[in-house]
Amino acid sequence: MQVKTILNAIEKHTGFVYERIGFADGAERKLEIEVRSRRGSRPVCSGCLRRGRAYDRLAVRRFDFVPLI
Repeated sequence: MQVKTILNAIEKHTGFVYERIGFADGAERKLEIEVRSRRGSRPVCSGCLRRGRAYDRLAVRRFDFVPLI
């Protein structure tokens, strides 16, 4: 089973698609997953939950995974 399939089954992010999945360079083994907005989906503000015009286009950021369940 592919990691992308597992992520889609467990961690669903409406309006987003998992792109590239692989290991990061460095001494520690880290899994890097690239997420992009789904074509045709309208963004939703995480603060007020209203629909907007576009997602932010900031530089690439890295986050530690924090399970929500």
